[in-house]
Amino acid sequence: MKRLISTILAVLLLAGTALGQTLGGHNSGVTAVQGASGPPPAQFTQGSDQPAPAGNNTTALQMPTTVLTGKYYSQVWGAVGLLLGATPPTSITLGFAYYGQSSFQTLTVPVGMLVANANLIIPFAVQTPDWNTANQYSIMTVNVLAAGQAVTIKAGTSSAIETWSPHS
Repeated sequence: MKRLISTILAVLLLAGTALGQTLGGHNSGVTAVQGASGPPPAQFTQGSDQPAPAGNNTTALQMPTTVLTGKYYSQVWGAVGLLLGATPPTSITLGFAYYGQSSFQTLTVPVGMLVANANLIIPFAVQTPDWNTANQYSIMTVNVLAAGQAVTIKAGTSSAIETWSPHS
């Protein structure tokens, strides 16, 4: 599973390069914008398994803080690994938000995938609305909302890469 996620992220990284996006090394902290191409990408991997109680919007992934000067669109590619229990939840929704704000986009996991003891890997690709004026901080989060039963967010399969494209 880890190899599959790594392969998918590598393909997405290459696709981003082919589209002319500037991609660099991994970012674990604050990066200032250098020129019009934007900062290097930020990668985040869930450090340990994390419970997501039923009815609670639980942060699965949180991108590092990046200082942006100018206007940018943020693109985030990744996957969230989930382990369901003996009684599966009635629904699972991934929410994409700026830190501390409401989700600007959601992804609902198809109900047919919610079976007892399932190990799920939910891939996603999302572009944020137009974001950032001078010197604002961008912290993107991927949240899990399970209904009816708790799930576990899996560390080994939850990972994302965030890149930025300038907006004129």
